Amino acid sequence: MSAEQTDEVLEPSTATVGGSRLTPGAERPNTLDNRATAQKAFEKFRVARGYTQPWDKLPENVICDRKLYEQLAKYLIQEHKQMVKDVDDNGEEIQVQAHIKCSTAIIYFNIMLQLALGKYGERGTEKSKSFLTCVDRNSTSDSAKWLRGMRKKINQVCFERSIAMGENLDGSPTPIYLCHVRLAVRQYAK
Repeated sequence: MSAEQTDEVLEPSTATVGGSRLTPGAERPNTLDNRATAQKAFEKFRVARGYTQPWDKLPENVICDRKLYEQLAKYLIQEHKQMVKDVDDNGEEIQVQAHIKCSTAIIYFNIMLQLALGKYGERGTEKSKSFLTCVDRNSTSDSAKWLRGMRKKINQVCFERSIAMGENLDGSPTPIYLCHVRLAVRQYAK
Protein backbone atom coordinates (compact mmCIF):
# COMPACT_ATOMS: atom_id res chain seq x y z
CA MET A 1 0.00 0.00 0.00
CA SER A 2 1.48 3.32 -1.00
CA ALA A 3 1.93 6.27 1.31
CA GLU A 4 -0.71 8.07 -0.73
CA GLN A 5 -3.27 5.34 -0.04
CA THR A 6 -2.51 5.10 3.69
CA ASP A 7 -2.65 8.87 4.10
CA GLU A 8 -6.02 9.13 2.36
CA VAL A 9 -8.95 10.19 4.51
CA LEU A 10 -12.27 8.55 3.69
CA GLU A 11 -15.33 10.60 2.89
CA PRO A 12 -18.65 9.58 4.40
CA SER A 13 -20.17 8.63 1.04
CA THR A 14 -17.32 6.46 -0.22
CA ALA A 15 -14.68 4.09 1.04
CA THR A 16 -11.34 3.10 -0.40
CA VAL A 17 -10.30 -0.51 -0.19
CA GLY A 18 -7.36 -1.88 -2.11
CA GLY A 19 -7.14 1.30 -4.17
CA SER A 20 -10.68 1.12 -5.58
CA ARG A 21 -13.52 3.44 -4.62
CA LEU A 22 -16.69 1.92 -3.27
CA THR A 23 -20.07 3.40 -2.58
CA PRO A 24 -22.26 2.25 0.32
CA GLY A 25 -24.04 -0.98 -0.52
CA ALA A 26 -21.35 -2.00 -3.02
CA GLU A 27 -18.90 -3.41 -0.51
CA ARG A 28 -16.61 -6.28 -1.36
CA PRO A 29 -16.40 -9.33 0.90
CA ASN A 30 -12.88 -8.40 2.06
CA THR A 31 -14.22 -5.02 3.17
CA LEU A 32 -16.68 -6.79 5.44
CA ASP A 33 -13.90 -9.12 6.63
CA ASN A 34 -11.70 -6.11 7.43
CA ARG A 35 -14.55 -4.48 9.32
CA ALA A 36 -15.22 -7.63 11.36
CA THR A 37 -11.51 -8.09 12.08
CA ALA A 38 -11.14 -4.42 13.06
CA GLN A 39 -14.09 -4.77 15.42
CA LYS A 40 -12.53 -7.90 16.96
CA ALA A 41 -9.27 -5.99 17.42
CA PHE A 42 -11.23 -3.17 19.07
CA GLU A 43 -12.89 -5.65 21.42
CA LYS A 44 -9.46 -6.94 22.50
CA PHE A 45 -8.34 -3.33 22.96
CA ARG A 46 -11.49 -2.53 24.95
CA VAL A 47 -10.90 -5.42 27.33
CA ALA A 48 -7.17 -4.63 27.67
CA ARG A 49 -7.87 -0.96 28.45
CA GLY A 50 -10.74 -1.59 30.85
CA TYR A 51 -13.64 -0.18 28.86
CA THR A 52 -16.64 -2.01 30.27
CA GLN A 53 -19.04 -1.58 27.36
CA PRO A 54 -18.79 -2.94 23.80
CA TRP A 55 -18.44 -0.54 20.84
CA ASP A 56 -22.13 -0.18 20.12
CA LYS A 57 -22.88 0.64 23.79
CA LEU A 58 -20.07 3.17 24.32
CA PRO A 59 -21.40 6.69 24.85
CA GLU A 60 -20.97 9.35 22.19
CA ASN A 61 -18.51 11.39 24.26
CA VAL A 62 -16.17 8.35 24.38
CA ILE A 63 -16.52 7.29 20.73
CA CYS A 64 -15.96 10.84 19.49
CA ASP A 65 -12.90 11.54 21.62
CA ARG A 66 -9.29 11.70 20.39
CA LYS A 67 -8.09 9.95 23.53
CA LEU A 68 -9.87 6.71 22.57
CA TYR A 69 -8.27 6.66 19.11
CA GLU A 70 -4.83 7.60 20.44
CA GLN A 71 -5.04 4.65 22.84
CA LEU A 72 -6.34 2.42 20.03
CA ALA A 73 -3.46 3.39 17.74
CA LYS A 74 -0.94 2.68 20.50
CA TYR A 75 -2.56 -0.69 21.17
CA LEU A 76 -2.66 -1.66 17.49
CA ILE A 77 1.00 -0.93 16.83
CA GLN A 78 2.51 -2.03 20.13
CA GLU A 79 0.34 -4.79 21.58
CA HIS A 80 -2.09 -6.27 19.06
CA LYS A 81 -0.77 -9.43 17.44
CA GLN A 82 -2.13 -11.95 15.00
CA MET A 83 -1.23 -15.47 13.99
CA VAL A 84 0.90 -15.67 10.84
CA LYS A 85 2.51 -18.52 8.95
CA ASP A 86 6.27 -18.90 9.21
CA VAL A 87 8.87 -21.55 8.51
CA ASP A 88 10.96 -23.05 11.31
CA ASP A 89 14.60 -24.17 11.09
CA ASN A 90 13.55 -27.58 9.73
CA GLY A 91 11.55 -26.06 6.89
CA GLU A 92 8.24 -26.91 8.58
CA GLU A 93 5.38 -24.43 8.32
CA ILE A 94 4.36 -23.10 11.74
CA GLN A 95 1.97 -20.52 13.18
CA VAL A 96 3.52 -17.67 15.19
CA GLN A 97 2.22 -14.48 16.75
CA ALA A 98 3.43 -11.28 15.15
CA HIS A 99 2.59 -7.58 15.24
CA ILE A 100 0.18 -6.48 12.54
CA LYS A 101 1.58 -4.53 9.62
CA CYS A 102 1.48 -0.75 9.62
CA SER A 103 -1.01 -0.66 6.75
CA THR A 104 -3.29 -3.07 8.61
CA ALA A 105 -3.16 -0.92 11.76
CA ILE A 106 -4.11 2.14 9.72
CA ILE A 107 -6.96 0.26 8.02
CA TYR A 108 -8.35 -0.87 11.39
CA PHE A 109 -7.96 2.66 12.74
CA ASN A 110 -9.82 4.09 9.71
CA ILE A 111 -12.59 1.51 10.00
CA MET A 112 -13.28 2.43 13.61
CA LEU A 113 -13.43 6.12 12.65
CA GLN A 114 -15.82 5.25 9.82
CA LEU A 115 -18.03 3.35 12.26
CA ALA A 116 -18.07 6.40 14.54
CA LEU A 117 -18.95 8.58 11.57
CA GLY A 118 -21.80 6.26 10.65
CA LYS A 119 -23.10 6.32 14.19
CA TYR A 120 -22.71 10.01 15.07
CA GLY A 121 -21.81 11.84 11.87
CA GLU A 122 -25.31 13.20 11.26
CA ARG A 123 -27.11 12.85 14.56
CA GLY A 124 -24.33 13.58 17.03
CA THR A 125 -23.63 16.68 19.07
CA GLU A 126 -21.75 19.61 17.54
CA LYS A 127 -18.60 18.50 19.37
CA SER A 128 -18.88 15.01 17.85
CA LYS A 129 -19.56 16.37 14.37
CA SER A 130 -16.56 18.64 14.74
CA PHE A 131 -14.33 15.71 15.74
CA LEU A 132 -15.61 13.56 12.88
CA THR A 133 -14.61 16.17 10.30
CA CYS A 134 -11.26 14.39 10.50
CA VAL A 135 -12.48 11.76 8.02
CA ASP A 136 -13.18 14.38 5.34
CA ARG A 137 -10.15 14.37 3.04
CA ASN A 138 -10.60 18.05 2.16
CA SER A 139 -10.96 19.22 5.74
CA THR A 140 -8.43 21.59 7.26
CA SER A 141 -9.94 21.34 10.73
CA ASP A 142 -7.88 20.62 13.82
CA SER A 143 -9.37 17.11 13.85
CA ALA A 144 -8.20 16.45 10.29
CA LYS A 145 -4.71 17.69 11.16
CA TRP A 146 -4.75 15.46 14.24
CA LEU A 147 -5.72 12.42 12.13
CA ARG A 148 -2.96 13.04 9.59
CA GLY A 149 -0.52 13.35 12.49
CA MET A 150 -1.77 10.07 14.00
CA ARG A 151 -1.26 8.23 10.72
CA LYS A 152 2.23 9.69 10.40
CA LYS A 153 3.01 8.61 13.96
CA ILE A 154 1.70 5.08 13.29
CA ASN A 155 3.96 4.83 10.23
CA GLN A 156 6.94 6.17 12.18
CA VAL A 157 6.51 3.79 15.14
CA CYS A 158 6.03 0.78 12.85
CA PHE A 159 9.13 1.74 10.84
CA GLU A 160 11.21 2.09 14.01
CA ARG A 161 9.90 -1.27 15.27
CA SER A 162 10.85 -2.91 11.98
CA ILE A 163 14.37 -1.50 12.18
CA ALA A 164 14.75 -2.64 15.81
CA MET A 165 13.59 -6.16 14.89
CA GLY A 166 16.06 -6.30 12.02
CA GLU A 167 13.42 -6.74 9.34
CA ASN A 168 14.51 -6.32 5.75
CA LEU A 169 12.85 -3.10 4.65
CA ASP A 170 14.19 -3.30 1.12
CA GLY A 171 11.32 -4.60 -0.96
CA SER A 172 13.27 -4.69 -4.20
CA PRO A 173 13.79 -8.11 -5.80
CA THR A 174 17.13 -9.88 -5.65
CA PRO A 175 19.02 -9.03 -8.83
CA ILE A 176 19.64 -11.78 -11.37
CA TYR A 177 23.18 -11.97 -12.68
CA LEU A 178 24.69 -13.89 -15.59
CA CYS A 179 25.84 -16.68 -13.25
CA HIS A 180 22.20 -17.23 -12.24
CA VAL A 181 21.07 -17.34 -15.87
CA ARG A 182 23.81 -19.87 -16.75
CA LEU A 183 22.78 -22.08 -13.83
CA ALA A 184 19.13 -21.98 -14.93
CA VAL A 185 20.08 -22.77 -18.55
CA ARG A 186 22.16 -25.76 -17.38
CA GLN A 187 19.25 -27.06 -15.36
CA TYR A 188 16.87 -26.78 -18.30
CA ALA A 189 19.39 -28.43 -20.63
CA LYS A 190 19.40 -31.67 -18.58
